[in-house]
Amino acid sequence: MATRVPAPGTQKLTQVQADPAAPAPAAAPKAGPARERPAPTAGGRHPPASVEGFAPPQGKSQVAARGFDPTAGARLFAFDPRHAPNSVGFIEVLRQVAGSPKAAEAVTSLAKGFEQMVGPLARPEVVQAALLKPELLAGALVVTPEQMKLGFTALHRTPAGQGMKPAEKARQLPRHFDFAKIGDVQVSLPKAEALEELAPGLYRGSVRDPAVGDADAKARIVLAEVMDRLAENATLPKGARFSVTYEGGTHTRLEGFLEALAAHGHVIEARVDHRVADFLDLKVKTPDGVKSVAAPVMVKTGVTGRNGEEAVIPAVHSEVVYTVRPGPELKGQAVTGEVKWYQGVPDTGFFASGLTQRGDWVGTITTARLEGAEALTAAKYSGLLSDVINAAASRAKRPMAGYGDTGVCIDSVAMIVRLMGREITAFPMLQGDELLVDELQRRLGQAGAGPVNRQDAPEYRALLEAVRELPSDAEGRLSPARPEIGLGSPRDRVLGSLPWAPGAEPLAVAAHARAILG
Repeated sequence: MATRVPAPGTQKLTQVQADPAAPAPAAAPKAGPARERPAPTAGGRHPPASVEGFAPPQGKSQVAARGFDPTAGARLFAFDPRHAPNSVGFIEVLRQVAGSPKAAEAVTSLAKGFEQMVGPLARPEVVQAALLKPELLAGALVVTPEQMKLGFTALHRTPAGQGMKPAEKARQLPRHFDFAKIGDVQVSLPKAEALEELAPGLYRGSVRDPAVGDADAKARIVLAEVMDRLAENATLPKGARFSVTYEGGTHTRLEGFLEALAAHGHVIEARVDHRVADFLDLKVKTPDGVKSVAAPVMVKTGVTGRNGEEAVIPAVHSEVVYTVRPGPELKGQAVTGEVKWYQGVPDTGFFASGLTQRGDWVGTITTARLEGAEALTAAKYSGLLSDVINAAASRAKRPMAGYGDTGVCIDSVAMIVRLMGREITAFPMLQGDELLVDELQRRLGQAGAGPVNRQDAPEYRALLEAVRELPSDAEGRLSPARPEIGLGSPRDRVLGSLPWAPGAEPLAVAAHARAILG
């Protein structure tokens, strides 16, 4: 997949000038509730949009007056294949599903998949309508930050949600692993295709990336498990801890292992990536091969621009990607791998990166880069935060390992970004700090018991401060800019969440958001 990643030091997105024929935008759009659209002209039409493929509503129908616009899906999911030739549009796929005898089954499955990621649908009647006309389902995949947070809260506190048990992490290495014996270890590699058919020609699942060979895939899987299990040692009793041996030295702490790799000539780097979250993971089979379906969840941001229009953007996914590679002065066994870290489902932690293909419609933008000692520090914070989030969710018996209740991928990555002194550029923040504050206070001995881990007390204190500092955009108002913690304005974060170069957006709604806010 071709991605557009800015060079180091060029973290800000170039802004697009508004349509010359349109009124000039305000100097600094303020965050707040979305304002009503301008009144229609005498002909009954709203002012024209500035982006081809994105057409504002032509007035309210009686259905729209009840809270559902039947044209919303086609408008919001308008797709430009020129910018993502290996993907297809969601609306086109739903229209094809309409003629299938399995249409109702597919719609129900898609709705359930959406609810598992963003909480219960606000309008069940939309799903009922979509059983007759699947295209209408797209209109339900639009939420506000507040609806997302309320949806997660409901999901964690309903019998259906509480019955969702997270899958156990796959563990393939022995409890005491020696890198010198990596050739003797057998690990499961991803299948060429792991697809479930929802309707004729429509599938959900993954396709392996042929650019990552078996040896490379194994190296990434092994490195991810090593880093993840070392992170879990923070509060495990000595007899239950995982250990790894490299060049004769045995390590039970993540930073100790990474420092050993660096001392033997490895280069360790980290980067913060944003891309669109492909929650539904839909695929179609075409004569040109398997293609991804551009089916994101759309977020109504509450940020308005030209003509008072509200910017709508695809929900973004954030992750910290750690890479390990031999440097020019390698001493000893070479270790390579690419590992991603974030809060997700079924757990928070380090995962092998790049094993499956991503749709070219999701884009990628790198917002921060860390090298050397900074990368090692970020990895230590990531490991400790993994253990804190997972333990807090387990203690509170939260389903999905607390995903959505304590935060989502954006929030976990933002904490690392904050601690490393970089700019927080993602939207929306959904931070939930109650459970994390309680867990960190326990570890610092501030919750009626002695400290659980004295060695990491400085890092726990820093994490506690970061948890308390990070805001939420889901509590009735958007968090304003806070330069002292590197938090941009809602407008800047909305623009910073668009992972494509200006003019290369495959989704017209994203190009429109950039145009009205630029």
